[in-house]
Amino acid sequence: MTSPKVSIVVPIYNEESCLPELIRRLAVIREQSIGNLDFEAILVDDGSTDSSREMLLSFARDFDWITSRLLTRNFGHQIAVTAGMDIAAADFVAIIDGDLQDPPELIPEMIQQLVRNNDQIVYGQRISREGEGVFKLSTARLFYGLIRRSSRLDIPLDTGDFRVMTRHARDTLCNMREHNRFLRGMAPWTGLKSSSFSYSRDMRFAGTTKYTMGKMFNFAFNAIVSFSTTPIRAMQGFGVLVAVMGLLGVGISGATKLVSDYPTGIAFLASLNALTMGVVVASVGVVGGYVHRIQDEVRGRPLYLVEES
Repeated sequence: MTSPKVSIVVPIYNEESCLPELIRRLAVIREQSIGNLDFEAILVDDGSTDSSREMLLSFARDFDWITSRLLTRNFGHQIAVTAGMDIAAADFVAIIDGDLQDPPELIPEMIQQLVRNNDQIVYGQRISREGEGVFKLSTARLFYGLIRRSSRLDIPLDTGDFRVMTRHARDTLCNMREHNRFLRGMAPWTGLKSSSFSYSRDMRFAGTTKYTMGKMFNFAFNAIVSFSTTPIRAMQGFGVLVAVMGLLGVGISGATKLVSDYPTGIAFLASLNALTMGVVVASVGVVGGYVHRIQDEVRGRPLYLVEES
């Protein structure tokens, strides 16, 4: 009997300093698993501007178990992961970043848990995050708490995209072709049976993070808007509250005017008008976020373009 095949999908963006060590460790895992699991690696370059692209092509020429896929530009982490999953035809699919913060040596254990529990997905859940400061940890907790409450999905705390899944789970996620992708929310949305795998996250092997504050904000905003109507509902409720306050202000000012000639309500109404206009503008902005996503979906553009495989 042939060993079950595992496709390891690795999105790459400017990771030239990590790639040799990544390939070395994946090769060791593959060698140690001969007879039990048959590993292949699908490395997706997401528009790198360093030598990562050339290195990936070289690895693909030198090792028959490595496939490189080069996207024409930087489409983003979630799209790069999807580009790898689209061509992963193995029995099991693993997702891991190329910075080696998530130890690839844990993948065989995660697959064992997947099979033992008859799960569809096993996701890595961090019990510690070495090298990450208080700001990063606190904002991560804030984000996960907010997305869990607003989406009403059981999105696990302290998780990333490090996970393994069955072929069925891979097919299910790949059939969801939305452009603004948030795989950590898409997976629990499916309702597929899953479990957590606790581990300690390492520091980056080399280089610096490519996930800037702007990218983190956009990622969080896309996640909340894609899986929740809470922002627009909150603005609607606040708008109603301000309208009621305005109506009360008009009533009080009118009543005061009837018994006195002093225009006590002018300053109050002017302030209320300014506040109301601010709420209107903010509400339009929230609605615009949703409209933009509708427009993005109906365009029907491909999720990504492949330069070379």
